[in-house]
Amino acid sequence: MKDISQSLVMVVDDSRAFLDLMVELLSPICRVSVALDGPSCLALAEREPPDLFLMDVQMPGMSGFDVCRVLKSDQALRHIPVMFVSSINDMESRIKGLSLGAVDYVVKPFFSQELLLRVEAHLNLKIAQESLVQEAEYLEEQVRRRTEEIRAATRRIEASEREFRSLAEGLPDMVFRIGPDGRFRSISGAVRSLLGVDPGEALGRTPEDSGLSSLCIALSRENLMRVFQKGDQEVMEVPLLEGGTVEVRLLPERGPDDSKVISVLGIIRDISSQRMVEEQLLSQGAFLSTLVDNLPVGVTAKDLSVGGAYVIWNSKLSQVLEIPAEEALGMTEGDLFPSELADIMVRDDRKAFETGRPVVTDLSYDVAGPDGLTARFFRVTRVPITDDEGAPSILLAMVEDRTDFVIADRELKSSLHDKDILLQEVHHRVKNNLQVVSSLMSLQASRSDDPTVVSAFLESRSRVLAMAYVHELLYRNSQFSDIKFADYLDELTGIISSTYGDGRDISLEVEADDTRLHVDVAIPCGLIVNELVTNAYKHAFSGRESGTVKVDFRSENGNVSLIVSDDGVGCDDLDKEDSLGLTVVRGLVRQIGGGLVVLSDRGMSFEVSFPFKRGAGEMKEGGRR
Repeated sequence: MKDISQSLVMVVDDSRAFLDLMVELLSPICRVSVALDGPSCLALAEREPPDLFLMDVQMPGMSGFDVCRVLKSDQALRHIPVMFVSSINDMESRIKGLSLGAVDYVVKPFFSQELLLRVEAHLNLKIAQESLVQEAEYLEEQVRRRTEEIRAATRRIEASEREFRSLAEGLPDMVFRIGPDGRFRSISGAVRSLLGVDPGEALGRTPEDSGLSSLCIALSRENLMRVFQKGDQEVMEVPLLEGGTVEVRLLPERGPDDSKVISVLGIIRDISSQRMVEEQLLSQGAFLSTLVDNLPVGVTAKDLSVGGAYVIWNSKLSQVLEIPAEEALGMTEGDLFPSELADIMVRDDRKAFETGRPVVTDLSYDVAGPDGLTARFFRVTRVPITDDEGAPSILLAMVEDRTDFVIADRELKSSLHDKDILLQEVHHRVKNNLQVVSSLMSLQASRSDDPTVVSAFLESRSRVLAMAYVHELLYRNSQFSDIKFADYLDELTGIISSTYGDGRDISLEVEADDTRLHVDVAIPCGLIVNELVTNAYKHAFSGRESGTVKVDFRSENGNVSLIVSDDGVGCDDLDKEDSLGLTVVRGLVRQIGGGLVVLSDRGMSFEVSFPFKRGAGEMKEGGRR
């Protein structure tokens, strides 16, 4: 965040002596530039925009008001706060300056320390606002970039799923399992097309009894016994008796103690076409191998006809799980993963076949790597494949490593949390600064014996506190751009009642719905309520010891209504009673684009109405309080 010493304050005054005085006063805390008139000010601001203008009102040529009007109409300069420092002390000039968009109005002569405090407060506020804007822009860019990455990854996964689904639907391999007694425990339906034998005729029989060993010499008793005895995988290419060539893989399946082969898993693939058109099939094989190995997700498939063993395990899956395909193929989840995780995987497999639709599951798994166990996060998409009779056959699974995404998501949430804390701190500091201003006013009032001066200070202090309560609510709430105005009314009117009640029996009734107001609207509305309710306590019940003041706040059909009324003595000639408070109220009503209706019938009634504009804050209509 920029330091206040780096901030630039431009002092605009036609008095060189005053400019020298301000340079001497402000230089210890910030950078200072000066201009003797309005045109010089505008020219300097275009070359190097300051962070704050300190501007005189009466200047030759363009007045300070004219310069302020030009600044506020310039898109590049309108956000820079303007603070009038003038010897003109009439209320009309003060109101005009604030109406033009100035943030403050200080009358010459002034206390140097007070001016310094005001300048520091406005500079700190601008620095905080600029920091919030920069942080918001950074977070928006991060969210946009992460969103685009997720969308791109999703598109790649969807394309990979479609391509691999079409690849796996026509597996031609014959898969079987033979027990230690030499008999078939299971055999896939591909035996029909490959060897012309019905799988039902071969189950429970030996290759010799079923006639399969005569059709494929690789299924001889000698080859099977060698796998059982040595525990080594056998791979061979053999010609079929009726023509063609097949590749036969005999894989040992070991028991739980991994010391004895309890069955042989066999896979027979017809490679006749590959041998007939070798170049074409070699090219296709290279393409398919490259496709599967370069998919951005891990790919695996389980064949239920061989006990749910893995028959596909691509290199991406080997990489993310640190389990080589050689170890995974022919194994089940119970062989590779902890029992708790394996139970979840079996459950989701069953769900996929029961529903007949893909099932997506997010899992975490401690992967063993060079540096020990590392927690990784995966998204597994299971696609069930059934055979010709509709029975479960193959379960295809895509495994996406989402570890980087999960970590990035956590970091993004942490960043958003930091932003919330920053906004909360800004509102807290603004509230504290306003309370400091309030305390200074109280201190100044205590040093005066003039009741008029004391009253003016206390009224100004009340207005400052009204603004401070808004930031106090924003500091306490989880939302930092708008507040529930009903809560604000409760606190504000309670303070006014305790301050101006003076022991009289004056009832204060507040009715408000759940409308939420943006801070830019809530502060003027709070000041309006402060002025009107305070005025009612001070003047409405002159000569009386009891009465009622009502505050009604609601939103309906896109309009917001705020009514402050009392049953006091009223006023016959409102024009003569156009006090500073009512002047301030009218200025605030104009500021929020509203209208004011004043009635005097058995008391006073002030009705403020203004439209609800989208983007100025969220409003929700709810129950009455």
